[in-house]
Amino acid sequence: MSNIHPESIHGTTFTEEDSARLHFLKNSPARVPEINGVPMTFPPYVFQAFPTCLYHWWTDARKRDELIQVARLNQLDLTKPLEREKAESLLPPWDSKLAHTERERDGLLADGWVSEPGDVKASEQRWLDGIANQAAMRAHDDLKLSQKAREEMNAADRANGSRALDRSAGAQAGEKARASCKN
Repeated sequence: MSNIHPESIHGTTFTEEDSARLHFLKNSPARVPEINGVPMTFPPYVFQAFPTCLYHWWTDARKRDELIQVARLNQLDLTKPLEREKAESLLPPWDSKLAHTERERDGLLADGWVSEPGDVKASEQRWLDGIANQAAMRAHDDLKLSQKAREEMNAADRANGSRALDRSAGAQAGEKARASCKN
């Protein structure tokens, strides 16, 4: 590699001192602000880890609330399709939240929030895959378990407040309908 020696428009080479002085002149403010007659010094940049922004896919409730807020601010009527589409176009493709402490950040990361907006779709897909896997395992268990074990599982679901997968009432109605068709 050859050494590059910058030259001025007059053909003279720059020294390190000339280069540093020009850099200072280029990057310094035109007039340094003063406080009580003393020139103000600018502190060096210091990295601060918090607050930090985390990203998440929109939940239905959060998107609805944000959509209503955007519509109010822009005086849009959400009952009109074109105005609703405009309000939705004003929303970012992901939800965001500031974490002020490491503990808060760790809790949000454990709940599916991510630190980069580009990772939101992958995080949502992992969450949906987990739900699909649990539903498939539950469906398999429902088919393979004995009647008594199914009743215990449904009772546990009701005790925990989860009735989404309790198909006992629907199954009983289906059995009654099939029985009445046979007669």
